[in-house]
Amino acid sequence: MENLKPDTNSWLSARSDVRRAIKEYGSFIALYDKVSAELNNEVFNKLKELFDLPTKTKSQNWSDKVYYGYVGQLAHLPIHESLAIADANTLDGVQSFTNLMWPSGNDNF
Repeated sequence: MENLKPDTNSWLSARSDVRRAIKEYGSFIALYDKVSAELNNEVFNKLKELFDLPTKTKSQNWSDKVYYGYVGQLAHLPIHESLAIADANTLDGVQSFTNLMWPSGNDNF
């Protein structure tokens, strides 16, 4: 997988696997040991920033689909929170989510 190049068979296969995982489970795990600690820390800092938003803000991200949108504040899962990003595989989808969470903008998310 390290040498994936766009439009090759291995790329198309990996892309299909990732899309299927996102569609079925809402996420996927990518294991890659060449991600710097700095980038890893920055991603987790941004996630902390996201989950530190007020519940009212996070609740604006809703969906008719079960477990899509914001899931949290559940009596039977008191410490669970999740946020699904519709069309997370597109720039427009991510930008729409970012605008919803940070109406004044957040260019670094």
